[in-house]
Amino acid sequence: MSATRVFTFLIALPLLLISGRVCAQEPAPEAPPGIPVVFENRELFRVYSTLATYQPKERAVVIAERMYRLARGRAFDPDTMRLIERERRTDIMAGETSIASVTDDDARAEGRPRQQIAEQRLQIIREAILEYQERHSASSIALSVLYSLLSTLALIVALLSLIRFRLWFSRHSAAWLKTQLPTGRVRGIRHLVVTAGIHLLRYLIPLFTSTIATALVPLYLILLFGLFPWTQTYSQRLQAYLLQQMDAAWDAFLMKLPDLVFILVIFFITWVLLRIVRPLFTGIERGTIEIGILDPVLAMPTYRIVRLLAIGMALVAAYPYIPGSNSAAFQGLSVFIGALLTLGSTSLSANLISGIVLTYMRAFQPGDYVRIGEVQGTVLEKTGLVIRIRTPKNVIVTIPNSQVQTHTILNFSEMARRGELILHTTVTIGYDVPWRQVHALLIEAAKRTEGILSVPSPFVQQTALNDYHISYELNAYTTLPKNMAALYSDLHQNIQEQFAAAGVEILSPLYASVRDGNPSTVPPESGLPEGGS
Repeated sequence: MSATRVFTFLIALPLLLISGRVCAQEPAPEAPPGIPVVFENRELFRVYSTLATYQPKERAVVIAERMYRLARGRAFDPDTMRLIERERRTDIMAGETSIASVTDDDARAEGRPRQQIAEQRLQIIREAILEYQERHSASSIALSVLYSLLSTLALIVALLSLIRFRLWFSRHSAAWLKTQLPTGRVRGIRHLVVTAGIHLLRYLIPLFTSTIATALVPLYLILLFGLFPWTQTYSQRLQAYLLQQMDAAWDAFLMKLPDLVFILVIFFITWVLLRIVRPLFTGIERGTIEIGILDPVLAMPTYRIVRLLAIGMALVAAYPYIPGSNSAAFQGLSVFIGALLTLGSTSLSANLISGIVLTYMRAFQPGDYVRIGEVQGTVLEKTGLVIRIRTPKNVIVTIPNSQVQTHTILNFSEMARRGELILHTTVTIGYDVPWRQVHALLIEAAKRTEGILSVPSPFVQQTALNDYHISYELNAYTTLPKNMAALYSDLHQNIQEQFAAAGVEILSPLYASVRDGNPSTVPPESGLPEGGS
């Protein structure tokens, strides 16, 4: 039943559009003279002349009120309606109640005999009252309620069917695509055509279902309001409004159709070119296509730049053909957007250009552990405007690209990938300790630190001969740049343990060579300072 009702709605939609267009194109006939008698939002006939003290407008209102009184009363008998001929008019009676009159002036205005007009109007009044009573009867209202429930159910079924169809297509289009595409790494024009077709359908199907769902709602309201006599006015007004809007939209569409076709051609060509170019950059990124001037890492950033330029050129070419582009409102909006871009273009353009430069510098990638100026941490995000870094203290720092470009960038992850990342720390030892012993103690401390590489092996350099001590710098290789803080802490702990075990005093801070009786800084074997408990 749901499929039948959905099909009925889909058939009714174009028929309504066509009928609305046809009705709107027909020239409206000139309104005849006289005042219409309106009953149940429908014109029955017109009155033209004055009767006694009643003007034509008052006569029309009085006739309608008498008909409503008779229709709402239970004692109305259509068989009691008759005509009574008088000197200059014919009265239409219902029992002893006068409903309306046809005067000689009314007959002359219509150009027909008075008796003929009176008989016709009697029949019109009888049928109008009987129809009113029928529509307002309990059985008719109950039937309208039933129809409203069925139409509501049909609308719900139609909307759910559209949603299910949309979800079904989304799920099965990918599976169908896999069956149509050729296997292997080499993909030709068929792959491109099928992929482009699927992407096009993924845009058109939601648009189609949304359009149908949007059209079903006003159709449902027109039908629902038309079922009940109290809301038929709203149904007629809504239908007239929709027909008027469709007529205006159709006229505007026909007027702008050549421009719209040109815009579609521009964006279709742009879309096709981008769909053709994207597999090229994807292949470069994956390594299946090699171009010497373009590194695989830069393939997708370059594609995004090419896509932005292509879309910008398409917008510039299509702008004069956009409907309303010559209107004052559209031009005012364009001026406003231009002013915003002008005011913010300095920093915006600087960050964008810096982002492009940083991309092609290949200084770092998301996930690398870097130091930019005074900020050190892991790169979380690299956008066209800013860089976001998480520090070892779990603080996220946002740096504009223009500032990144002006600072020195240290990429610890890149050095670690090359096996060139060196951790270094300096200790100062007195001249009385042999340098070979110091070297051995430092290297042993490095080897005991988890995360320090044994190959290449750690090495020590004597960087300064100071007044009271010698500066020894320990250098050790690692592949864990994100653990640098923990590695330095462990390395320092191991240095302290090695020198304490060997009885070698680290002269940092500075101590005099000739002591004045103060105890040594070397901790005892217990690990507690001298005199401790």
